[in-house]
Formats: sequence, C-alpha cells, structure tokens
Amino acid sequence: MNSLLRRLTDGLFFVFNLALLAYAADQDLVDSGIVAWLLLLALQFLAIVIHESGHAIAAHLAGARLLTYCVGWFIYDFG
Repeated sequence: MNSLLRRLTDGLFFVFNLALLAYAADQDLVDSGIVAWLLLLALQFLAIVIHESGHAIAAHLAGARLLTYCVGWFIYDFG
C-alpha cells in the first residue's frame, strides 16, 4: 500500500508540474524555456517550504521540541 501511495503522490506532483508549465506558457508569463523552468523551481521550493512549515507547526502544537528546520539549502537552528 505504501508503494501505491508513493506512486500516486509522485504522479500527482508530475501532473501539477506539467499543468503549471502549461499555464505559464499559455498566459505568456515566460519568454523562454529556461525562465519557465526557473519559475517552476522557485514555485516548487515555495510550496515545499509552506508544506514543511505545516509539519513544524503541528509538531510544535503537539508539544515536540523543534531543534532544526531544514528544507533544501535553507536551514534554521532553534538551539
């Protein structure tokens, strides 16, 4: 079951990325493919930061002691 869930989330992430690129291309938000990929990477990083912040907030509210918050190259040490 875990493998099926992993495949489903990976597939949804892939579809989301394709939809975001298609929207950007359709709205003339980008001039070239490089700009589209950079925009995509920036938006993905922002989405991951927001998602992981939710985990950190939930852990804090549950009484866990947060030592480090890390997403990609962004690291914040609470200690």
